[in-house]
Amino acid sequence: MRVFARRERPHPGAQLTLFEAGDGWRYSLWATNRPASTKGWLGQAAYIDAAHRVQARVEDAIRTGKNCGIGHFPSFDFGINAAWLTAAMTGQILLAWLKLLVLVILSFRVIWHCDLRCLVEDSVVNETSAA
Repeated sequence: MRVFARRERPHPGAQLTLFEAGDGWRYSLWATNRPASTKGWLGQAAYIDAAHRVQARVEDAIRTGKNCGIGHFPSFDFGINAAWLTAAMTGQILLAWLKLLVLVILSFRVIWHCDLRCLVEDSVVNETSAA
């Protein structure tokens, strides 16, 4: 068994433990049963960390689904439960698409802002060089 430790800057507004508040870093530990003798890229710490993060996203999607109602069927009737599951899955899919849409909009906003700033800087440089 191998244990990994990750140290990262917390997002603004995060609640830190007393241990983490001392130096301002957030720490997380996780263990894997992948042997240390694994050859190639499968044994590299960066790959194992990325695989762990993907698994965390999957578990987050499952938790979101349970919060949308997938884990709570209202009836013993199959038809009612099928309709409930369809509605819950539709809600979960809409939440996933909304997250993706917000990320796309924010990334375009950042790119547009950078392009606009570059255009303004170029026009100022061109005006000063022409004068």
